[in-house]
Amino acid sequence: MQAICRCGHVHTAEFPAGVRATVQYDPRAQSAMVHLNQNHAVSVQRTAALMKDLFGLSVSSQATVIKAAVASAARRS
Repeated sequence: MQAICRCGHVHTAEFPAGVRATVQYDPRAQSAMVHLNQNHAVSVQRTAALMKDLFGLSVSSQATVIKAAVASAARRS
């Protein structure tokens, strides 16, 4: 993993253990997405926008909201 500061200094580090993707949302963020989308019938697009507005989380795609809902349904069965 690497980041470059405005001054040009390059910072490198090992990817954290247990992280399987470049973007991961913790269970609380996923629960919020599912809650808004499923319990309040907020559209997938609006749910993604609300995650940014309310929590400062840039949900990369609407598919992320759908994936969270599908994973939630799988855990319930």
